[in-house]
Amino acid sequence: MNKQAKGIIFFGLIFAFADQMLKIILSAKLTLHKSFLLINDLLYLNLTHNTGAAFGLFQGSRVLLIAIAIFAVIVVYLMAANEEVLTDGNIFTYALLIGGILGNMVDRIVHGYVIDYISITVGKFSFPVFNFADICITLSIVILILGTIFGSTFKE
Repeated sequence: MNKQAKGIIFFGLIFAFADQMLKIILSAKLTLHKSFLLINDLLYLNLTHNTGAAFGLFQGSRVLLIAIAIFAVIVVYLMAANEEVLTDGNIFTYALLIGGILGNMVDRIVHGYVIDYISITVGKFSFPVFNFADICITLSIVILILGTIFGSTFKE
């Protein structure tokens, strides 16, 4: 295993660990389905259990979602391994994606659902509740898409 692959795995595990620690702490401190206001009429902590995927899709499809997560981690890792040169930014982005996927996968394996806790409300619109792993996944995908459209933003 080369240095770049080790970096992706190492930092991916750090992101997954951070996600799990946040979920453990917040699950111990919050009451299920009871909102706790952080920023007036905008940001809440709202502990929920999601048996599906993003936006509540595939509810109750635990085995399928675990299989998809395993497949996704392998594909992302192979994509990274096939790149000739990985910058620190590329390593960070792939690690962020793998860490987010692993964080939610651990929940599905251990609990049978994903622990979500961040709730954003703007006016009458409430965004679906999400977690740190979801932020990692979304941010990494945005970076990868922008890198594809505009060329790599990460230079050595």
